[in-house]
Amino acid sequence: LNVELRPFFASTFSKVQFLLTVGLVSASLSAYLALWGLLRYLKNHSSWIFVWYRLALGAFLIGGAIAGWLR
Repeated sequence: LNVELRPFFASTFSKVQFLLTVGLVSASLSAYLALWGLLRYLKNHSSWIFVWYRLALGAFLIGGAIAGWLR
């Protein structure tokens, strides 16, 4: 092993290192699955659902700002 990596592999995992590793693995896996699902959806459908979603969200936020809901 490389001299710089020996202390890392020689030391035992602390609780923080374990939680960071679990977080990294779960975030990577969920991101991969989300992108896989999105690309699979877009192969068979158009992206117009996202256009309508953004227009509706924008109208809601503008209406909320005008009504004073958002300060």
